[in-house]
Amino acid sequence: KSRRGNSSTKNEPPNSIAVIGGGITGLATTFYAAQRFPSAKVTLFESTGRLGGAIQSETINLANGERAVCEMGPRTLRANAPRAAVTFGLIQKLGLEADVVKTYKSDPIASHRYIYYPDHLVRIPVANTSKSVAHVPAPDRFSSTSFWCLIKTLGREPLFRGLAVGIMRGLCIGPANENLGDESIDSFLTRRLGKQITKNLFSAVIHGLYAGDMSKLSARALLPGMWTLDKQLLNDGVLKTLLSRDSKDFQEKWAANETEFLNRVRQDSTHSLAKQFDTVGVFSFRGGVARLTERLEEILQTMQNVAIKMNTKIRLLTDDWSSHTFVTHTISTLSLSRTMNLFSTSPPLFTPSHVPVMAVTLCYATPALNHPHRGFGYLFPTSLPPGQNAEHALGVIFDSDALPPIDKFTGTKITVMLGGHYWSHHAPSSLPSTESGIAMAMSLLKRQLGISEEPVAAVARLEVEAIPQYAVDHFTILGDAHKVLSQFGGKVRVAGNSYGGIGVHDCLFSAR
Repeated sequence: KSRRGNSSTKNEPPNSIAVIGGGITGLATTFYAAQRFPSAKVTLFESTGRLGGAIQSETINLANGERAVCEMGPRTLRANAPRAAVTFGLIQKLGLEADVVKTYKSDPIASHRYIYYPDHLVRIPVANTSKSVAHVPAPDRFSSTSFWCLIKTLGREPLFRGLAVGIMRGLCIGPANENLGDESIDSFLTRRLGKQITKNLFSAVIHGLYAGDMSKLSARALLPGMWTLDKQLLNDGVLKTLLSRDSKDFQEKWAANETEFLNRVRQDSTHSLAKQFDTVGVFSFRGGVARLTERLEEILQTMQNVAIKMNTKIRLLTDDWSSHTFVTHTISTLSLSRTMNLFSTSPPLFTPSHVPVMAVTLCYATPALNHPHRGFGYLFPTSLPPGQNAEHALGVIFDSDALPPIDKFTGTKITVMLGGHYWSHHAPSSLPSTESGIAMAMSLLKRQLGISEEPVAAVARLEVEAIPQYAVDHFTILGDAHKVLSQFGGKVRVAGNSYGGIGVHDCLFSAR
């Protein structure tokens, strides 16, 4: 086939589909493509000897006979996220309903969340007051006790200094220049709320979500609702925006393009599973999130029109790729930079835009070692005093409290996330070893939580390209990528977490 394709044939049903990349997106893409085109041959190419990508649930057999499941990648899925409908449908197709385990929004422990500042844990009271934060395992409203706790916390903790001024600033300050196409999260939030709150609170949140540097991440791509509201303020003014119905629906506006698709997804599957998640905060599977990728692999092995080629790396998509491989359509689920660089030997079309993250899970025999700080875990802001985060930690997750019952381990399980943008300038060969990561995590927990007990098990995994970074002008970058793909007349497509969301739900949505 010609590299530029043929506009008269680009909509013809595919005869042979190549899916590049065997992570969660690649597995799901192969499954959906094989189902939709049963007469087409679908071949999945994976460059390593393992499927599943970033999802890895490692089971450790302990000396006392217990087994501990340690999540080295994604650890939970948000139950009420808009794109969860795709995941529910896939769970039903794969027959995984009985394997689902849940943490409810009303859970009195899992709803506790903390930020470490300046030298201690500060609890952040949380409630699900709207659907926009329904993924947080927390009660639907503040109780009188929680509300009083919130007032006291806001008044005495240095973490919240500047909050009142920041809120007033957000209401009064003018919006951005109308010609501004994008800006960094740091610039956007500092302009709206002030530097202190941005550094203390929001940098911690960005660490937890993206492991990224706020000064480099796109506000338009990652804060679409706030970005749209800011633009509306420019057009309508503060008072009209706050009083108008449109201001309440700004989050729906930016997501309007996918609403019709999600409605079709919901119609294709029964609503019984979705209804079971109305009161659920997060969920996983018995044995860990990897049960999802394992089941996909099991099903694909039984499909007559599917072939899986392991340890097969696709290095270049040339003009004669189709004629040499008899492939009519190609779907790349690799990262944006790796996909774009399949079309050129040198110079690279796109530079890599991921940060490395090391997950270190420590299992202790004694239960509730994190008492009195029971809860989901805590995050680190960039404003910490020197020496308080020498390990370059992003966050600490109290797995024993936060995760659904994926195993029957009775002790304390804690995961420390290290690196992110702090390690982004390191060459892969100069990144800390897993042994060093374990030592750093133990040192951190001893200093901050007073945990001196030796763990009965410790496991670490370094993912060099862990989380894609949606840089400022992300949509301009996507536009440039689209121009490259358009040369193939619709025969080459992309899916994955480099484009419109980094979570498991986003990957499955993209695949579907």
